[in-house]
Amino acid sequence: MQAEANNLGRLLNIVASVSLLLMLIATAIVWIASYSQRGDIRIGRHMVSTTNGVILWTIWNNNDIWMIESDDSDIVKQRHFAGATHGIFRPDPEGDRYIVFTVVPFWMVATLLGLIGIRPLIIEPLRWRRRRRLISQKRCVQCGFDLRASSERCPECGMPIPSV
Repeated sequence: MQAEANNLGRLLNIVASVSLLLMLIATAIVWIASYSQRGDIRIGRHMVSTTNGVILWTIWNNNDIWMIESDDSDIVKQRHFAGATHGIFRPDPEGDRYIVFTVVPFWMVATLLGLIGIRPLIIEPLRWRRRRRLISQKRCVQCGFDLRASSERCPECGMPIPSV
């Protein structure tokens, strides 16, 4: 029963890592395309734009989507972290209109997806190799206890002994 749960967990890890790697490929394609054309997706007060290698996510304070050309003096608050930027843009200090924006470079998204996605593809073969080694040495795959004198279960952790 526990072996089936372990196999299911491994399978889910591999499926998750493959899907993350597919998202990484999609991110790379959109990243390259962002240098040649701008893409906008608008949903209610939210808009996600891709341009010049960055993802720009903006949120308006009301449903009237408006854009105003201005300089950096209209930015009320702005924070930078590892290439990403988050801030509030208020074109009219006396008015009630403002935009909350976040700019994230594609390289940051691609790196994050790649690191998360590749981890199970590296860890699972190492676990499989360790399991094979422990079984060949007649040791418990769960705790590493010597099983040469045992027949059905590990006396240390109670794990069933796998058949060779």
